[in-house]
Amino acid sequence: MTEWLAMPIVQGGAVALLAGVLIAIFTGRLVPRWQVTQLRASDQKALERQAAEIEELWKAYRAVDQANRELILHSQDLMETGRITRQLFASVTPQKDGDGA
Repeated sequence: MTEWLAMPIVQGGAVALLAGVLIAIFTGRLVPRWQVTQLRASDQKALERQAAEIEELWKAYRAVDQANRELILHSQDLMETGRITRQLFASVTPQKDGDGA
């Protein structure tokens, strides 16, 4: 135990630094530059794929939204045509008297 007390501070600092680096390497926090570059490249490709997928989803949403708007317009036109036809038939057909005779 006394030999630890006799160790100079500088050697203790170097040992602590070396131990910290070894722990960082073995826990995966310190990796080679090529591995970081490879990981960043794969992340960039994943982001590009996701951006392309998002753009496709937006295109599909816009197409569905446009189709829905057209459907609403057609429904409104049909309802207006039905209302006008009902009024036309009501004006053309003779009115029945209230007594039923």
